[in-house]
Amino acid sequence: MENTMHMSAAGQMMMGMSSMAMTFFTSTSTPLYSQSWTPTTTAQYTGTCIFLVAFAAIFRALLAVRINLVTLLAAYERRHTGAAPYAYSSDIKSTAHRPWRAHEAVILASMDVVVAGTGQ
Repeated sequence: MENTMHMSAAGQMMMGMSSMAMTFFTSTSTPLYSQSWTPTTTAQYTGTCIFLVAFAAIFRALLAVRINLVTLLAAYERRHTGAAPYAYSSDIKSTAHRPWRAHEAVILASMDVVVAGTGQ
């Protein structure tokens, strides 16, 4: 096996592809989520992988909802009450500051707790 290193024009060491060994393996004893959560069977390993993909999708969805919460609340209020939309939700580039609303703050705080609980 050839193990070569080359000097680039900038004087940095560069390793050839043959010296960077990468191995892909399947082992049911590899901890995927934490040291205390190590699958022991193939079914547990598969279930853990599926769970982690679903968990990541839920986390990303919660972040998307959290970021767009004001717009979502405005759409909800407009649909259910027929009221005019929030003055500050329709013009995102407005330099005016939105007034503080208690129900928005409670929802945002709750979302922050849930996102922090599922955070990675």
